[in-house]
Amino acid sequence: QLNHYKRIPFNKSNNNHIYLIESLFKNLKPTQIRDQSKDILLSTDWTDIGFQNIDPTTDFRGMGLLGLIQLEYFSKVYPDISKDVLIESIVEKRYFPFAATGINITAYVLELLDQ
Repeated sequence: QLNHYKRIPFNKSNNNHIYLIESLFKNLKPTQIRDQSKDILLSTDWTDIGFQNIDPTTDFRGMGLLGLIQLEYFSKVYPDISKDVLIESIVEKRYFPFAATGINITAYVLELLDQ
């Protein structure tokens, strides 16, 4: 079933997909209001939570919807831990892009499960 979600690309027209990505942002940055003046998704806000550019959907290309589902789940079920990891991710000595790294870890775990 995990591979099924990996094969589903993020769809900007799918309200469920939009809900998941907006939920992820709200879970990690509950006091920050996202700038949606130009486009519902294109925003520098996404880089604040570790996506690599202003269009977060490009980071899902290898893991499809599974990458988003796991990030949203982690941020919802473990809110304090996920916020702590996000804070640690921006420390200069340890910098890693939180969202992109989470997607890569998911890919690695899925690869191990498939062996």
